Amino acid sequence: MTMTATYGDGTTRASAPVRSAARYDEETVRLFVIAAMFWGVAAFLAGTYIAFQLAFPSLNLGLEYTSFGRLRPLHTSAAIFAFGGNVLIGTSFHVVQR
Repeated sequence: MTMTATYGDGTTRASAPVRSAARYDEETVRLFVIAAMFWGVAAFLAGTYIAFQLAFPSLNLGLEYTSFGRLRPLHTSAAIFAFGGNVLIGTSFHVVQR
């Protein structure tokens, strides 16, 4: 698209072509934010549960799969890799296209 200007003496001149506004893909960033929120809440809940297990050992329910030693790596992996990874990649997609 080219802009034109009309001056007071009736002459018209064309200016340099005007570029249209850049369009950014926000859908990908939005999906990473949703995934990060999900994994952040999941990591928070796992951390809260294992913290209560330290205070109240009866919450172990007598199962070996719900013990503190089995759930702590789940909590830290979810917080670091799932939540942190989605935040990092989503932020990268947001920044790189600008």
